[in-house]
Amino acid sequence: MSETKTKLDWQQRHFLSRLAPAAGYEARLVVLLDAIELSIDRHEDDGQSFPNSIASPAYGSILEGVVKLLNFDTGRLDEAAIYEECQDLATRVGWDLTESKVKWVT
Repeated sequence: MSETKTKLDWQQRHFLSRLAPAAGYEARLVVLLDAIELSIDRHEDDGQSFPNSIASPAYGSILEGVVKLLNFDTGRLDEAAIYEECQDLATRVGWDLTESKVKWVT
């Protein structure tokens, strides 16, 4: 098998884990991320502004936990497969994933 073929298979495997997660922990983590996104949407629809001192750390902590959990090589679904999504959600609520704090707008 060529190196290019192996690399594409690895990338596809991780990409597909987000689109079609396996039953069990993959599916549950994907549902958790979807629930976080829906919750943020609802807060925004209700006029909630981000960042704020209550919701931003709460969302940030959950997203950090997901990223840290998936730092391990756990199979198809790993940090590389969902980090960008976690980063986007954290940014929406004003949380800095790398510094573990609210990014206050000044």
